Amino acid sequence: MMHHLFIRTLMAASCILAATSSIAAEATSSDVRFSDYPDLTQEERSNLSLQELRGLSQNELNVIYARLSSGPQPVGQYDGTVVFDNSSDNDIERILALFLPDGGPAEDFVKSIGVKLWHGKFFHPETASLTNRIGLLQKFAAHVYCGQSLLDSRKESRVLDYNYAETAVGYDPLLDWTMAREGLGIRDEIRMVHPGLYLGRAYIHNVFAVNFILSKASLQASEESWEDGCVHQ
Repeated sequence: MMHHLFIRTLMAASCILAATSSIAAEATSSDVRFSDYPDLTQEERSNLSLQELRGLSQNELNVIYARLSSGPQPVGQYDGTVVFDNSSDNDIERILALFLPDGGPAEDFVKSIGVKLWHGKFFHPETASLTNRIGLLQKFAAHVYCGQSLLDSRKESRVLDYNYAETAVGYDPLLDWTMAREGLGIRDEIRMVHPGLYLGRAYIHNVFAVNFILSKASLQASEESWEDGCVHQ
């Protein structure tokens, strides 16, 4: 029942977001000049850890993300970590406040449902798709492709697109529609920190919602490289 509460709350929020997304999108990071920051070197990226990323502010995460590249196509199972943006100018935080005006424990409870349910993602490069690890299940299929970042349009990211997921391998029409265009309209994007570690951003109807980190502790050196797979020759 808890997961129904979580989905219903987000579904209600998505109705508001759909009406305001164009305005919010225009204001995204308008006061940040990412071109002022050079790309991180491999050494700098190698020194970044999951724990360090979790401790950064939203502005710091934005700048780090802009200084990364897409990296190669992820393969197989990745563990997921949610990093909430609790800043006062976050659209999702403001909308949650409409439904949970007292904030505090109620808001923490709703957030914790998503954190406890979502364990990460499983990438299927042979079909350019993924599924999410929800408990012991693999649900919520999405297409994976290279596309323009909604935060930093100078470079491409790996886009994880749920909006037309009905054509993705593993799509479950009974549940997966909640993440598609008729539901929350989820669109994630990721860039590689270093092999085995990706920094991601989740959007609801193109409005930024939450950060996430994908990690693969058992990565073999030959599995992934530093190659930027989204650079078109």
